[in-house]
Amino acid sequence: MGNEVLEELGISLDVEGFVSVGNYEQAKCRIEEARQATLDAAPSLEERDRIAKAWPLQDGKICLTAEPCC
Repeated sequence: MGNEVLEELGISLDVEGFVSVGNYEQAKCRIEEARQATLDAAPSLEERDRIAKAWPLQDGKICLTAEPCC
């Protein structure tokens, strides 16, 4: 779900650090905007919950499972 946004920002999950310090705030804002747009487009509350749990970037951490990264 978040791959398109990551590609737009030039973020590679294979690289430690993911974004430069100078681009951190921009990347954080853009990823949150994409997450919110995806949640808003969900056809049901159940799907919205599933998307929220599966979103790959949560709390500044990469999440590659359906479990929240907290």
